[in-house]
Amino acid sequence: MYKPYDNPYEGIIISGIVSASVADEWVLIGLESVGAGAVFYVASFEMLPEAFQGESWKMTKYVLTLFGIAIIAILQIFHEDHDHDSINCGEGH
Repeated sequence: MYKPYDNPYEGIIISGIVSASVADEWVLIGLESVGAGAVFYVASFEMLPEAFQGESWKMTKYVLTLFGIAIIAILQIFHEDHDHDSINCGEGH
């Protein structure tokens, strides 16, 4: 009988197989967007409200949340300048 989390590397293996077998890059982009949206939903609507309950460290929690969002935004802005159109960009990805 299959038990969830039998293989902790199962998601990585499935991701590698799907990435290697998808011919259209837009399908892969769509799948990655759905995954990112799911993580954002869980963080925003399931975890954050519970973390912000209570009065202890409330302002610090808000500041650190905004700081994390800013770090991700900065990484995204600087990554946009990188050209992925070449066959081998030399960056290891």
